[in-house]
Amino acid sequence: MIAIDSQNTHHHWADYTSVASDYKIYPNYAQWLIKALGEIVPHSSRKLVADIGAGTGKLTDMLGELGASGFAIEPNDAMRVEGEALTSQKGYNFAWLKGTAEDTGLDSAVVDWVCMGSSLHWTDTSQALTEARRILKPGGSLSILWDLRDNDRDPTLRAIEAVIQEIKPNIRRAPTIVRTLMQNLDDVLKHHGFVDCIRLEAAHCHDYTPTDYVRAWRMVRDLAAQTTSKEYETIMGRISTLVAGNANIPMYMRTYCFTSRLAP
Repeated sequence: MIAIDSQNTHHHWADYTSVASDYKIYPNYAQWLIKALGEIVPHSSRKLVADIGAGTGKLTDMLGELGASGFAIEPNDAMRVEGEALTSQKGYNFAWLKGTAEDTGLDSAVVDWVCMGSSLHWTDTSQALTEARRILKPGGSLSILWDLRDNDRDPTLRAIEAVIQEIKPNIRRAPTIVRTLMQNLDDVLKHHGFVDCIRLEAAHCHDYTPTDYVRAWRMVRDLAAQTTSKEYETIMGRISTLVAGNANIPMYMRTYCFTSRLAP
């Protein structure tokens, strides 16, 4: 489990206010993994869900496609506005509320399923899992997801990471923190009263024009938070040069999901 001190150092990376309206350009979770998740979680289409750290509604939207309804908890006002507009447009029944993973504002034992998409690493892990346990009904399910850039399959991503390290040596990266957290997440979940953890993993890819590829990279907030304006724009310029002249640029991604249930 990541020490709380380590987590606190990167909480300021999580401010997506300036990119909320454009965040839809960033890749979503692997579609078939979410469909598989709907089969694993019993009666998911009839469950009351709390999507915690819902952002602009990427995961909330996919849960709505499964037939789920419930609550979308998001602390950032700009992100929450985008998410509420998306699910309202789709006709999904989610109440959007301002709250955090550590303090959702929901009643105890009120939901059947808690989902956290790309949000657990921004939290105090212990407090967030304790809150998830509190708001779940007995026997309820917890799903924790991330969608990470798949550098192993993607030479362009590897080249970009080399550029980042060249311009900002020893920069801390959010994916590294996530991968560290995932290493023993099964044990962390068990320690907080969740059992029978199932891991799902799915590789997927999103194609971009060169212009949109750079726009997608501007959604990566750990870069903006740790670089000067000049360093950041230099990185963006180098990315633009790397992908220039290509009709389509693939961004290879990998979705990870840990699903467990509340112990009896």
